[in-house]
Amino acid sequence: MEPQGKKKNKFVNLYSADGQAKDVILLKGRHRCDCQASKHKLINNCMKCGRIVCEQEGSGPCLFCNNLVCSRDEQQLLNSGTKQANQLYQKLVDQKRPEGWESAVEHRNRLLEYDRTSERRTKVIDDESDYFTVNSVWLSKTEREKLRQREEELRAKQHTSRLDRKVTLDFAGRQVVDDVEFELLYDVDDVVLKEISESVQDNFVSNVNPTIMHSGPVFQDSVASESNKLMSDSAVNMSTHRRVQDREMLEMSDEAASKVPTTEEIRQTEHLYKVLTGEKIIKFPSQYPTGCLLGCVTVVDCMPQEEYRKKFPEGESDSPFVFICEDPKVLPIRFPVQGKHKIYKLDPKIHTAALKCLQRMAKIQAERISAQH
Repeated sequence: MEPQGKKKNKFVNLYSADGQAKDVILLKGRHRCDCQASKHKLINNCMKCGRIVCEQEGSGPCLFCNNLVCSRDEQQLLNSGTKQANQLYQKLVDQKRPEGWESAVEHRNRLLEYDRTSERRTKVIDDESDYFTVNSVWLSKTEREKLRQREEELRAKQHTSRLDRKVTLDFAGRQVVDDVEFELLYDVDDVVLKEISESVQDNFVSNVNPTIMHSGPVFQDSVASESNKLMSDSAVNMSTHRRVQDREMLEMSDEAASKVPTTEEIRQTEHLYKVLTGEKIIKFPSQYPTGCLLGCVTVVDCMPQEEYRKKFPEGESDSPFVFICEDPKVLPIRFPVQGKHKIYKLDPKIHTAALKCLQRMAKIQAERISAQH
């Protein structure tokens, strides 16, 4: 008998084909991914909700708003109106959402509805609050006087004289109609009562333990501002090649690409910026370091190509999306780093060292300014 060969194990390769990006996993089918095209390839942005759709979510209906999202090549084919375009459109529309997506969305909507109606379901009905006492200790002297006058008016209406009785004579129907005006003594929309009720509620502060001898807490809603966003450093890095960086898709670290430029490439790039700026004499650096951390910039905007072209007609970038950076800070020490594709997280040790260098530079500059004054 011939020896049987070993059975081959069937498996699905979750990682990239070249094996370099060991932390990037691409599952089979369409699955939700929040990498925002930082790990997987970019498909496109949803034109309805603005979601960044990566290769893991794939072309097809948006997983959030159900709007059709496809790549640029697929969009060009759909615009052609050919038979292949119809087949591609039918294929993209038939792309199914992940299993259990509808039930998850239904459960989310049910929880949101439950949270929205929480105040109505947990409202405490106090019978005493349906009545207004003229001598209430919670009212001011002016409010007590208004309530007293209003009480006298209501009592006068209740015990009005019979001489003010109105009678309507209907000659056509040969009948006498007694006009009795029914008016509720307590009107919910009464101006005086609503004004006093609102003033009492505004001045009332809930206290769990009323025996504590101190003022009640004052709560203030915290409002997020643009300055709070600028205070955060997310320690993300990106390899740069030019002044305006383009990307298809914080404070960001700036890293020089690892490719060493030739003398001809340097000369052409310097000539390009002389033409763009219109200045004949520009002080260029004597050397161009590569494969190292240069410093950091603040990303103030990410513009699509149409908006970028309107604002910067002479801009050199032709990418679909362009980062607009400000406030560059150059490091005095060049930390060696290994460049990666797209935006990636900087090594924590290098990030801490670079941050200390920038803080040290800021302290030295502050001391120099104070010494001059």
